[in-house]
Amino acid sequence: MVWSPESMGMTPEEHLEWMSMDDQEKKKLERKRARNRQAASKCRQKKMDRIKELEDQVLHEKHRGQRLDAELVELNRALENFRRMVERHSVTGCPNNSIRG
Repeated sequence: MVWSPESMGMTPEEHLEWMSMDDQEKKKLERKRARNRQAASKCRQKKMDRIKELEDQVLHEKHRGQRLDAELVELNRALENFRRMVERHSVTGCPNNSIRG
C-alpha cells in the first residue's frame, strides 16, 4: 500500500504542516491523536451505555405502568362492588340490627 496524504485523511494544508515537522513533533502529534481517538471511543461507548440504561429504565417504567393500570381496574371493580353492597344495605336494611338492639 502506498501512503499518501489523502490515504491518511490529510488535507493538503495538513500535509504541508506534517512535512515541516521534525520527528519528535510528529511523534508528539501522533500520540495526541491516538489519545484523542481513545477518548472519543470511550465517550461513544459511555454514550451507548447510557442510552441502553435509559432504554432499560423506560421498559421497566412501561411494565410498572401496565401493572398499575391493572391494579386500578381491580380497585375500581372492588369499589363498584362495595357501592352495590352499600346500596343493597340501605334498601333492604341491616339484618344484624335485631341482634344488636
